[in-house]
Amino acid sequence: MSVHWVRKDRRTKRILPFYKLGDAVRYDLERVRQALMGTEEGGTGARA
Repeated sequence: MSVHWVRKDRRTKRILPFYKLGDAVRYDLERVRQALMGTEEGGTGARA
């Protein structure tokens, strides 16, 4: 994902959970993975 996509997500859809510490934005990698798995579509379900 691009930085642009992540910034846009924060302003609009809010798919990815994040923490705001002052002006800094931080993401918990495991929570991001869980959020993305919840939006999975199509495919065979096989994961690498």
